[in-house]
Amino acid sequence: MFDRKYNRGLDANDTPHRLVLSHLWELPFGIGKDRLNKGVAARVLGNWQFSGITVVQAGRPILISAPDRTFLYEFAYTNGRADRLKSGVIDNPSETKWFDTTTFRTARDFTVPTDSLSQPDLRTPWRQAVNWSVIKNNPIIWGDRDISIQFRTEMCNVFNAPQFDVRGAATDVTNPLFGQIIEGGGERNIQFGLRIVF
Repeated sequence: MFDRKYNRGLDANDTPHRLVLSHLWELPFGIGKDRLNKGVAARVLGNWQFSGITVVQAGRPILISAPDRTFLYEFAYTNGRADRLKSGVIDNPSETKWFDTTTFRTARDFTVPTDSLSQPDLRTPWRQAVNWSVIKNNPIIWGDRDISIQFRTEMCNVFNAPQFDVRGAATDVTNPLFGQIIEGGGERNIQFGLRIVF
């Protein structure tokens, strides 16, 4: 097998559309600021920061796998691929049927599979994650030193948006779960921290 085009395809991590937004907002009052910079109110209400990163991106190419039926010794070029008969795109994909499973089949014995390494028109679901951090800075003057005690609250995936994926058993032609979304992750994560800067 010396056809170089046979192994051409999209990279497994190809992401054609990706939007990343970052923001930082710091209250204009508190210790060391122009407004409300003295007293208890400055200590309680001032020196707060709110920041975050929002990521929205298209899914990655799906990699369909099937048993190697070439019976050739160490025929790595097949990479466990299947035969692709047509496009697997469907109009209304759902978690129980993300693509047309009749598009793919195990290659016949002693034949080279016709599918590519990655699907040119099938992708995993879009992903989105909103990450926020809330920071309270507490400036303290200790002799001739400026010390800041910082309390941090960091929240990853604030809205607990599921991060679905199509891989593993869902991409194996011989598996009963073929074509279904059975994996996910990216659950909300909240952590607190204390940082002393001197």
